[in-house]
Amino acid sequence: MHRTTLLNILPGLLLILACARLGMAAGFAKSGVDQQGVAIGGNLSVADVSNPKPSPGDVLLPMPGGLSLALRPVCVPTGGYLDASEEKHGVASTDYGYREQTHMVRINALFEMKDLPAAWGDGARQGILGDPGCASQSQHQKPFLYFIGKYELSRAQWRAVMDNPGDAPLTLAADDDKPQTNISWFDVLDFTRRYTDWLLKNRPEVLPYFAAAKRPAYIRLPSEEEWEYAARGGHKVARADRAAVTVHPPIPDGAELGEYVAARLYLPTRSSLAPIGSLKPSVLGLHDMAGNAAEMVLSPFQLVFAGQRLGGDGGLVLKGGSYLATSEKELHPGGRLEYDYFWGGKANGDDTVGFRLALGGIFTPTDRLDALRGEWARRSKPVAAGGSEADDARSKIHTAASAITDPKTLNALKEAEDTVSTYHQKVNDSEERMIRETLLGAMFTLEVIANYTYRCEEAAAQLQANQEDIDSELKKKPILEKLLQEPGKPATEHARYKDMLAVVNEKITGFQKNLPDQKKAVHRAATYIRGALFYYLATLRELERFESGRVAAQMEAVGQRFAQPDEDENSFSGSMQRRVDILRGHLSHGATAPLTETDVLRGMVSDRRFKTIEPYL
Repeated sequence: MHRTTLLNILPGLLLILACARLGMAAGFAKSGVDQQGVAIGGNLSVADVSNPKPSPGDVLLPMPGGLSLALRPVCVPTGGYLDASEEKHGVASTDYGYREQTHMVRINALFEMKDLPAAWGDGARQGILGDPGCASQSQHQKPFLYFIGKYELSRAQWRAVMDNPGDAPLTLAADDDKPQTNISWFDVLDFTRRYTDWLLKNRPEVLPYFAAAKRPAYIRLPSEEEWEYAARGGHKVARADRAAVTVHPPIPDGAELGEYVAARLYLPTRSSLAPIGSLKPSVLGLHDMAGNAAEMVLSPFQLVFAGQRLGGDGGLVLKGGSYLATSEKELHPGGRLEYDYFWGGKANGDDTVGFRLALGGIFTPTDRLDALRGEWARRSKPVAAGGSEADDARSKIHTAASAITDPKTLNALKEAEDTVSTYHQKVNDSEERMIRETLLGAMFTLEVIANYTYRCEEAAAQLQANQEDIDSELKKKPILEKLLQEPGKPATEHARYKDMLAVVNEKITGFQKNLPDQKKAVHRAATYIRGALFYYLATLRELERFESGRVAAQMEAVGQRFAQPDEDENSFSGSMQRRVDILRGHLSHGATAPLTETDVLRGMVSDRRFKTIEPYL
């Protein structure tokens, strides 16, 4: 071959060889997607099937075949191992109350910041610490974490674990970026076992690890509570807003749900699953929690009655609805569809049912036993209502038992000690709940005060404007009356003054007729303000009987649940954040003189508004 010809074609040959080599592991880059998120032209890359939309805070775990699994952190800020966040799950208005009626759940999470492996780098850790919703800077609350799949598991990820002996580079096929479906719950359990085995054998350093217990974390399905908490927006959404979610967590103004949810409700022509990551993520960075493939969870189905789940376990639970959904009810994060484990003589699977993964572990590794025992012991003491060590009946029972040798009597005393311990736990928990509810009452009272000061100012302004109108017309009246009495006026001019006087009198009568209602509106608003201020100060006095550290801890818990510091100040959570700040300041009021109603009101409203409403209080 001619040397010039060889030089001309050599770059092309090298490019072909490079692309062929890349294609063995990843395929060629995808050129684009259509309106349904379906690939247009070209093959797929590793990114397309693993993490097509990288974002800060992603946790990437390696997978066989050169792929990866993207996880997102979800925070459940609580005060300790035995604390939990109370959440309202389910659907408020449903035809299927027996399966998805609203009910309260208490959710906590396994991992602490110290459990995160060094192999994850600083990005995930810094993202969590810098997240206001994670209580990273809190004295009494700290972030307990779980990690859930950023996407539904793709077909390529499934094949990399299940059909890829020897961990060979994975050759990607068409639709490998679609969610894996047509598998049973038992297949998924087998997948999680195989994938965990692979990680433990090949990349154990990427898993959280409890060194003393020699217990690593592992891959599993998320529980229903974990799934729904994340689907509602998790720590990125205030508690009241989480409870109000009907399809998807809040989206930016001007955006459409069809940009986030792959379902026929938003695109009637949708005829297939969308590739993972082809639609926009939620505030938590999660894709397709509503729509696309319905998702399996780890928890079995339980009936719901009177706001509680009943104890019997049924089939498996499907969450989130699929791309076939044509109504919001099918996509609601609180929806719960019971699905058979077996159907047609075999383990059940469907082409609309997939799953996403989570990172799990045990709550009681040896590394934590001392801390757990300490927290258990502290919560078993009579701390409620100012109880002291001298009030601890457990120690008295324990002392009495030391002088007894009869086994039956010892067992009876042990049962008594356990009963007292459980009683103290319940009383302490009940008192903490009481503190939280009292704090919430105070916060909403502040909101009432703020609303009625605005109403009072508006009503006072209307009253003042009306009075000014009356005064203005009253000034005109004697002038017109004098003009009418002047002799020698032409009849037409006399008639004109007479008409003008009639109009003035009519206006005065109308304005004066409005006065009683306007005065009532002002005084009604002022009465509500006075009543709310009285109640608020009484609430603060009620909180004084509790130990200040416990009140401060519950204040932080309330703030975490209802307020987001970075929210728009006009939103619910932004408004609640202002109330949190005011209440926290009043709880730490250190002045010699007691807090007064005037102190509270002056601290809440502008000087202008205060001066406007003060005369009516």
